[in-house]
Order: sequence, then C-alpha cells, then structure tokens
Amino acid sequence: ARLRVLCTFLPIWAFTQNVVGERAGVEVSVLIPGHQGPHDYQLTPGDLRKISAADLLVANGYDLEGFIVEAARKANPGLRILEAGSAVAPIHVDREGRPVIGHRHHEGGDHDRGAHHHGHHGINPHAFASPREAAKMVRRIGEELAAIDPEGAAEYRRNAEDYAKRLESLADEFREAAANSSNPRVITHHNAFDYLARDSGLMIVAVIETAPGQAPSAGELNRLAETARASGAVAVFSEPQFSDRLARVLAEEAGIRVESLDPAATGEMKPDYYEGAMRKNLETLRRVLPRGEIILEQR
Repeated sequence: ARLRVLCTFLPIWAFTQNVVGERAGVEVSVLIPGHQGPHDYQLTPGDLRKISAADLLVANGYDLEGFIVEAARKANPGLRILEAGSAVAPIHVDREGRPVIGHRHHEGGDHDRGAHHHGHHGINPHAFASPREAAKMVRRIGEELAAIDPEGAAEYRRNAEDYAKRLESLADEFREAAANSSNPRVITHHNAFDYLARDSGLMIVAVIETAPGQAPSAGELNRLAETARASGAVAVFSEPQFSDRLARVLAEEAGIRVESLDPAATGEMKPDYYEGAMRKNLETLRRVLPRGEIILEQR
C-alpha cells in the first residue's frame, strides 16, 4: 500500500472505508476491533506498530479516544492525525454529561474531570451517532484524503458526497419520525444520542448512566422513574453495548416500554454496518413513538 490509513474504531473505519471505496493502493485498517468500544480499550504493542507504520490516523476526537491520539503522537511524531468530529458543532455538557444550553466554551475550564467519558473540556463526543453529523465527518475525511493523495482527490470527494447524501437522507427520515410523533420524549442509557436528538427533534428527558459503567443508586433510579412519569416519556432505551438490566428495572418502575438503540460504536466490521444500524434505530423509533394527537395521562 502506498497510503496507510489507520482508524480508531468501527464507525470511523466505516466512514473512511466508504470514502476510500475502490481506490487502489490505499490500505484502511482499524485499531479497536469491532466487538470493543473506545471506553474500555487498552492499546497493545501491536497497535503501536500499526501506528508507527501509518500515514494518517483518523479519530472521532473530542477526547473519545484521546489516549490513542496521545500515544500516536509519541509513537509516530510525523503522523498526520485527523479528528473528524471537529467538523461538527459541539454539544457542551456539565460534569454529569448533561447538555448545557447556551454554554460558551472556555479552554482550561472546570470540565476536565471525567473527560474520557464526556469529551474534551465538557464536550459530548458522540457526534458519530447522528447520521447528520456523520455526513459532516465523512466530507471532512474526504477532504483530508484528497489533500494527502491529490491524484485520487476527485474519487475521494465523489465517494464522500455519495455516502454523505445517503446519511443526510437517513437523517431527514429521523427528523420526520420525531415530527410526526405527538410525544417524542424518551430516556436513554447514556448520552450517546444527544446529537441525534438535536438533529431530529427527539427529546431525551433523562439518561440512566451519566458516564459508562457508573450505575445509578437505588435512590437515583427511583428519581429517574419519577422523571419518566412526570415527563410522559414513552420508552427507555438500552444499548446493545451494555446490559439492559437497569433499563428494564426503570421501565417496569415507570410503567413504560424498554427498547434498544444502537450508537454503532461496536458491531460487525462491514462498511455498511453503520447505515444498517441507524436504519434499524429509525425503524425502532417509528414503532415506539406515538403518532397523531394524544392526551398525556395526568400522573
């Protein structure tokens, strides 16, 4: 291969693969295998060898895989690094990972605690879990590859545009599903879907875990159930990457249904996995969100 492109984890790999397409002489590989996510991964000596041999590292950014980017800068000082999430307008979060409306970003602010979970200085890093933001990341990857390999620039840009348009079409369908619902209020496992909510009109009234692996106490679970009832939330969503036990307990306590949404952080290493996972999420929302006018029961 005359150009070695290394990606951090599944969705970034899928975006990059779709941009590269059939371009000869370009090798696209991934560091974190499909069954593992960036939250719980440890770099191996083999990973450092891959980093040393790479020409470009494509990451999500916003500290989701900051430990990889930091290690890559040390292992291969000449490596070109693209944090594709920089193409997205960020969602700022507080210490608990909740969106902060109208927050102004200050470098060196007080959001550093828990940055591995919530992103750089209090930025939610999960932009990849919204097809609309993913389309922006895909175009950014296309421009970076065009700059590195000018002979293939037209091919990269064409592939990026074709893929981005498919993702935007999917994003339009998500927006339509929320707009056609009389009650798009839901509870999610953690803050993976804040960008999807912003882009579609889905309303996330609460999250079960403010950081991956930080389970709520019994008292917090009771308060979540009260929030679910008071807000009229129609469902609680678990994620296939985590146990659905807490979601089931909460759903039973609140008297609402439990379903699953996949942020596509892990899964099959196939270039079309991301689209398939998001299409399945869309079908789930269409099935779960009530349509037409309803009167919310007073609780």
